[in-house]
Amino acid sequence: MRRSTGYAALLIGVAVVLSGCGGHFYRATVQGFVVDDDGGQGLNGATVRIFTKEPGSAQDESYVVQTSTFTQGGNAGYYSTAVVWNNWFGSFGREGDTTTIWIGVEHPDYGSTVVEASGILSNESNIVAAVRLDRATFSLAALQGRVVDGNGSGVNGVRVVLDLPVVSGADQAVDRVTQTATIDATPGTFRFTDVRWSGANTTSPSGELAILVRVDDPEWGASEAPFAIERSIAVVPSPQTRIVPEPFTVARRPRTEFSTVVTGRTLVRTPEGNLIGVQGVRVQLSFDVLIDVGGPREETFVDFTDANGNWVIALSWTDRAPGDYGDADERADAVPQGAGPGIAPGEDGLSVAVSFGSAGGVDFAAGGGSWDIVSNPRGGANRLPDNVRPSP
Repeated sequence: MRRSTGYAALLIGVAVVLSGCGGHFYRATVQGFVVDDDGGQGLNGATVRIFTKEPGSAQDESYVVQTSTFTQGGNAGYYSTAVVWNNWFGSFGREGDTTTIWIGVEHPDYGSTVVEASGILSNESNIVAAVRLDRATFSLAALQGRVVDGNGSGVNGVRVVLDLPVVSGADQAVDRVTQTATIDATPGTFRFTDVRWSGANTTSPSGELAILVRVDDPEWGASEAPFAIERSIAVVPSPQTRIVPEPFTVARRPRTEFSTVVTGRTLVRTPEGNLIGVQGVRVQLSFDVLIDVGGPREETFVDFTDANGNWVIALSWTDRAPGDYGDADERADAVPQGAGPGIAPGEDGLSVAVSFGSAGGVDFAAGGGSWDIVSNPRGGANRLPDNVRPSP
């Protein structure tokens, strides 16, 4: 049977349940408060259940009536409900009885409890002792801070992570992720709203907690090294926004992934001095990739010339120490100081070997060689010199 919190529904339900029972029926009103054990303030929104037999927990389904706390006379955490019980031999016969009840209370932000209340007198309004709850969850309205560059200018689009400590029994910390944006007309601002944690995170009765905030972005790191920036920030439960006093200062990390396009032509010169493209010439571009085990490995890209003798090869590479024309995936400890000749800041260079085959009776092998190419070149492509052979 569904139990109702309404008074009229309660009496109807009790009558149905007890209609087949013997003895006498007694009714009493029970009222009291649910309060925070630490501060003593009343707690609205708590669920209060009344039991006539000791339950296993506050959530036990054997309750006879259920209600919620609210503000009464300016005081929060108040509840009042009626309870009916059956007894063959009342303390005062048919006129009245006393009994013991159990009050189960739970609240979304607090631990649940069951307390015993004896001496409940029928036909009376019984005021019971306040039920005190321990705080189980805490919250902060918002945590806000800024990410700036070396000049103090806010940087938007930076990934920021908030780590809450591991709760007892959990496998890992709880992460929340956001990005910096222009908030309240201030660029480079990050804001985490409704930050919540549990009592298992802290031993402080007031809920004080050390939260780890870190900049964890593949393009931005600490100004002195390309690593994540992190800072431990003490917070306390509050309806106000907690402002991180010092901004995170970041620098753009050196790129490690690069790509470019290399192109050229294979031509024959006729006796009359005209240049004609040759189709079907195999063009191979290669460079060395340094690996941790086994020495360098050659990376190879291939194309065939079209009807006009044009060839185009798109390639990509990784260089952990960009800015020069060294081998790709260089495992140097230090990033080169500044860019090499012809390499724009933030870009990388590569020395490649290009070899040619033959087609149409013309051997283009002699036109092969090594060239320095760069990522993001002017014009959008690295154009190598034409490979011109005399007409056979």
